[in-house]
Amino acid sequence: MKNTAQNIFVLGLLTLLTGLVGCGGGDATVKPKFVAAPNTRALISLDNLNDPIRRWLAPTIDHQALRTTARVAQTTAASLTSLQYYIQSIQLCENITTTGSGYSGTSGCVELYVNKDSQDVSLYNSYTITEATADTDPNHFIDFLTEEGRAKLEVSTAVSSGTYNYALINFMRPIKMKAEFKDTTGTTIHRTKAGGTIVDIGSDEGGRQMESIKPTGTTSGEAEVMTYMLNNGGVWFPMLKPFVIAAGDDVILDFAFNPENFATTTEQASCSTPSSTGPYTFDEGNCVTFDLPYAKMSPVPRKSGETTKKEVYLITDYNTDSGSEASVRIELYYNNADAERAIRGVDLAHVVKSTATAGGSNVLSSYKVSQSGDDVTFYGYNSSTGQMDAENVTGLTRRANGTLTIHCIYVGGPCSSIGATVSKAYTYVGEITVE
Repeated sequence: MKNTAQNIFVLGLLTLLTGLVGCGGGDATVKPKFVAAPNTRALISLDNLNDPIRRWLAPTIDHQALRTTARVAQTTAASLTSLQYYIQSIQLCENITTTGSGYSGTSGCVELYVNKDSQDVSLYNSYTITEATADTDPNHFIDFLTEEGRAKLEVSTAVSSGTYNYALINFMRPIKMKAEFKDTTGTTIHRTKAGGTIVDIGSDEGGRQMESIKPTGTTSGEAEVMTYMLNNGGVWFPMLKPFVIAAGDDVILDFAFNPENFATTTEQASCSTPSSTGPYTFDEGNCVTFDLPYAKMSPVPRKSGETTKKEVYLITDYNTDSGSEASVRIELYYNNADAERAIRGVDLAHVVKSTATAGGSNVLSSYKVSQSGDDVTFYGYNSSTGQMDAENVTGLTRRANGTLTIHCIYVGGPCSSIGATVSKAYTYVGEITVE
């Protein structure tokens, strides 16, 4: 039941500029405070748009063709200078109907931000790298890493009270990014470049058009804004404890996002064009493959006067294969006013080591978690049910060092086959307060 009392939401942005144990750098947090005149508007539900199920189709790159690896690099918090999303909406919902990593219906939602230019389903399906590159409308792409960009989210929205179980962000599939990719010594190896050859790779089974991009000159010069494309746009997260809004509450949204180790590049000594069922970003002349993350920035709500915190864990020896050595950083977001510390967001990062010459694979899923006592279970895609209900990681005990179990529902990293289990030691690095 919702009452008719009105509450003011203010969008905030979490930008964690931090290097944790095994990741380099020092700890710091930056949170811009948004203050804007109230702007009351009618609520719009994505239910009315008949939006098709949004499902992730993982691109399969032909690593057989990319024979000899040479070097690998990642973005840092300082070297990732622009990250632009064309956001359709940001919502809290009572319920959603999920299918895999996507959803086909919502109910009991409040929209905290909406861009009305992007609400047409046919536009979402046809809006590709070609359209995004030509799009100069200043109200479309929001740069989360600049004050000017974040100012576009400076809105206060009056909504009805209610109980919400899901946090969602929806955005167009093309992303714009400017970054330098550095090795573990801090030397810039690769950088994003504007332009390049756009490759039409057809439509997926949902009728969504897809394009890949082949930038050039990524091993020299200055970084430029590069436009690339994902299979899908948006992410939902089921909060472990309902977020209840009462009359008079002021609510702020943070985002589960860490720019450190956000994206990875791998340069081969020889190569050929990737064989892929989804969009790819590939500098063919320099044999540089860009591994760009799919789902980031799930909203993390809190009330005024409360604080978002996160616990940080590190699987130091996640991948010990020669040339693919890597750690995985796990971040669990929660509200300081909640004595149970219920998880409201998760962020994962694949962190390459100095001995690595290839980016490798992260087979851990952060879409859905559960908790029994202090033990957390992570879930991934279950091909039998079509849902995110297959156990992926078990045995992570909060605020403690220990050993967890990876259940191999994907192949890559430490998982050589589906159905295998792998034990990995992890370290509780500590807690960070988002300020």
